[in-house]
Amino acid sequence: MAMRVLLMEPLEAPVFSRAPIASQEFIVGVHRSHPIPPPTTIAGMLGSALGLTLGDRVRTHIETFEVLLREFENAGCRRPVVKGPLLWFRKLGDKAYACLGDIVVPLDVVEQVAGEVRKAVREGDIMCDDCVKIVSEEAVGVKLERGYGGAVEKVVDKGYMYRYSTVRYITIRDGGSLTPTYVYWLNCDKISIPRIHRVGGEGRISLVNITSREDLPGRVARALELLASPLDVEGEGPYMLLTQAPLVPVGVEEELTLDPESSRRVAGLEFIRGVEGVKGTVAIEVEDGLKGKLKWRLKRRIERLNLGYSEALKARRPQVLALPVGTIVETRRLEPRNVNRVAELLWSIGLASLLKL
Repeated sequence: MAMRVLLMEPLEAPVFSRAPIASQEFIVGVHRSHPIPPPTTIAGMLGSALGLTLGDRVRTHIETFEVLLREFENAGCRRPVVKGPLLWFRKLGDKAYACLGDIVVPLDVVEQVAGEVRKAVREGDIMCDDCVKIVSEEAVGVKLERGYGGAVEKVVDKGYMYRYSTVRYITIRDGGSLTPTYVYWLNCDKISIPRIHRVGGEGRISLVNITSREDLPGRVARALELLASPLDVEGEGPYMLLTQAPLVPVGVEEELTLDPESSRRVAGLEFIRGVEGVKGTVAIEVEDGLKGKLKWRLKRRIERLNLGYSEALKARRPQVLALPVGTIVETRRLEPRNVNRVAELLWSIGLASLLKL
């Protein structure tokens, strides 16, 4: 069976919330967005597009992931269901890009950075003529109620306004706006979904298409071969995280660290031999308005990962700590008996997606 590929192209500036949108009566709230779609958003979009309903079969957040994955398997999918994303900007040709947090970088530049890491160089300058900067822009909205007296229609809750952030991609070279296509490896034999679908918050919609790798431009198609998951990573080697790697607490009283041996206290590091780090700061120097120089520095860090909102439970999922997007790690072969149940569920829907360096 040919590899299936999920393509998603936003029709307007997307909203991928890092935290709940909240405010008081006046516009005082602060909101931040992910630079790329969270894996839980993609899993939810696929489930909704397939018409899957969890109903009253779930009582906990873990059960929502378990039942959803069983439904995916019934529809002809296998674990991990998705890997990625890579990004493709049609205006810039057939290059595949990877997200490094607040910047999107062609894979050939990522390889240069990885080469410097293998030489144990912690700071450097990499030429980056075609890098894409991610900017966050604020918008103002009004709170909507689901309706009065049991009505389905939404109505405005008077006097309640809030801020939310949209994501926009611009070229380093001239500041022009770009529309990304998010490219995912999809582990499903036969699956079809509507062409247009809601993705993310604030009613945003995207063009969604499932195709085969043979229908993609050459460099984008070849880049899909570099995608991996902790569930299928082959042996040791340098990889970069394309999505956050969650650290699932085994005991809430235990301290979380970045030491791989801390897998005795947290789940989610079982496939990692060592953490090289993530770029700490990135500055773009533009020369003559045409060439950009990417300044990077590696450091180890973790961040809070918001697992989104469960429509089935009508409740927000918990937050966990995670290694951020762009972290470079050394992997090791995963022993199935060592796989934590919760980590395996999160990996199966696309968290801890890897790019082979």
